[in-house]
Amino acid sequence: MSQVSPECVAGYAAAAGFTGNDLITAVAVAKQESGFRSDAANSCCVGLWQINLKAHGVTAAQMKIPMLNAQTAYKIFKESGGWCTSGHVPNCNPWQGYGVNQPGSSWASALKTGQNAVASLIAKGIAMDVLTGKSSSDVQVILKSKGLDCVGMAVLGDPSAGGNPIGNPLNSAAAMIQAFNRMGSWITNPDNLMRIVKVALGGIVLVVGTAALMDKEVGSMVPGVNPAKLIKAIK
Repeated sequence: MSQVSPECVAGYAAAAGFTGNDLITAVAVAKQESGFRSDAANSCCVGLWQINLKAHGVTAAQMKIPMLNAQTAYKIFKESGGWCTSGHVPNCNPWQGYGVNQPGSSWASALKTGQNAVASLIAKGIAMDVLTGKSSSDVQVILKSKGLDCVGMAVLGDPSAGGNPIGNPLNSAAAMIQAFNRMGSWITNPDNLMRIVKVALGGIVLVVGTAALMDKEVGSMVPGVNPAKLIKAIK
């Protein structure tokens, strides 16, 4: 499941924002960086475009999701101003796979793979601008309608088209604990307890008053309850 087809890589790259020759290059870079494996990882970098976790404030789990990886790659691409900002192959920044011959895959063959992937999508009737900004599930549906099965790539969920990262579960748990703590503090406050009592008594008065209006015999419906005393108690 971690091996991603070139067409699916091109689809996710197009959805992230890559266009034209940059889209072809994006597929080529992914091939040289990860061999199209969404779970490719080393000591610093993870995913199709080998995103540096520490440098870009992301997690390994997030970067194993092709859509998030593609969106992060596009953001880095835009912010850095290109594929090889150092201008020196093979030490390009931020992707050292750019322009480099890898074992079993020359840079020329990687570019050809990118060209073929994009051409294949177009031949199937998929316009690249139709994919732009789409969520991973939308991309999957579009590609699957043309016979390309990219299902299962969004391992942890469907990231938004805007690239909002999936929240850290630990942060969510901490937020819940904080909420419970705030609730406990509020309830244990004597003033708040009195407010709760008054609200409860007010509810009883409302019920009794309604019953009195309807039946005119409150004592018979709620024996021993004096509405006047209840009203006085909550003032």
